Amino acid sequence: MITRDTVERSELIVWTSRRDARIRKMSEILHSINRRRPVPTVRADSVQEFQEQFKLKGLPALIPGVVADWPAIQRWSPDFFRDRFGDRQVTLDGQLHMLADFLGNCHGTAQNGSTTPYLRQTKIRDLFPEELPQLQPTPPHWRSNWLDGSHVPARLRTSTAHNYEILMGDAGTSFPTIHYDTLHLHAFVIQIFGRKKISLMAPHESSNLYPNPERPNKSTVPIDAAIADYPLLRNVTLYDAELAPGDAIFIPWGWWHAVINPELSIAVTLNLADRTNWKEYTTDWVSRQDFGPVKKVLAARILQVCGWLRASREQYGSG
Repeated sequence: MITRDTVERSELIVWTSRRDARIRKMSEILHSINRRRPVPTVRADSVQEFQEQFKLKGLPALIPGVVADWPAIQRWSPDFFRDRFGDRQVTLDGQLHMLADFLGNCHGTAQNGSTTPYLRQTKIRDLFPEELPQLQPTPPHWRSNWLDGSHVPARLRTSTAHNYEILMGDAGTSFPTIHYDTLHLHAFVIQIFGRKKISLMAPHESSNLYPNPERPNKSTVPIDAAIADYPLLRNVTLYDAELAPGDAIFIPWGWWHAVINPELSIAVTLNLADRTNWKEYTTDWVSRQDFGPVKKVLAARILQVCGWLRASREQYGSG
């Protein structure tokens, strides 16, 4: 006799098989690259070392336990979000879904037979604003974020500091492409629940990563491709890291990265601008605005002066 439990067990076996196959495919092409190094680790309390040896030099760093004291580490889980916010809508692959339905499918197959999608590029202040206090205190590694716009005229403010986005995905999910972040922004990925594997590639590897001519920050290499079809990948050096709850990784601007969730994962990410990338960031930002030629020149100069004043204020403690 076929019971509901039998069907559910059967579905779980099928889902597990598909999940494991997807992880193998995603890992295969990365594991085929022989040049591998671990992402350097810096202690959470070694802030000066992080600033001088990594951020100023544009090098990535893994910071274990840097947010171990965040309330979210103990509070957030799939069950928590399903019970507390299950009736809220999220956008997944361009379609609206109830959060409870999405999380319910994180232990089975989606309706179309594929594994569940990856919740990303979703601002916490828009979807779960009441949860922002759970992401405190702000570590000194990203406390000074010039995206707060406090040093910029209101009409030229470009973004919002500490504008955390949530990343939530089942085992086997990943960001769709190997890519680097736009606008010359640094990024932090901060793990809250589960584990996340990240492989980084230096900016000078771009020519080996088959960038998309129309969107050069994205690689045309499918995450489950065969390396034989993309032989230049053999020239790439990968920097690998695995994040556990409380860990963060610093990804400098221009660094390519690929992400795999080996188990159900909840993380947050944020972008950062400061004196190490302000010139590049504002130049890029102005170039994308619908300004006339004169206004673009003026805006760029104003933003550069604002950056100089902010750097002076932080260095000398004035203002």
